Amino acid sequence: MSDGDGVVFEVSMGKGRYACLRPQITARFPAEARLRVARATVLRLAAEVELATPEHESWCVSIEEARDPDRLWYRVVIETGDGTPAEAARAITVLERVAVRR
Repeated sequence: MSDGDGVVFEVSMGKGRYACLRPQITARFPAEARLRVARATVLRLAAEVELATPEHESWCVSIEEARDPDRLWYRVVIETGDGTPAEAARAITVLERVAVRR
């Protein structure tokens, strides 16, 4: 998915430490993107994920940042409570709902 400003959002299932499932949205910004605007976009994305998370879930939402020569990218990650595949699938559903609004 893209937001029209060259930002690409991708929902995926990553692997964390100890092979834990890590539902995530990666936001890739063009190299010329302003850092402040990119950071604000990702903070808003993380807030939308928090607000879309059902009350009964015990997830933690975090943000990771990286830069390579061509792009600035961030990742909004859901650290699941019990780490089961069913919980990770519920988290992916939330991420997809949020990403589709972009």
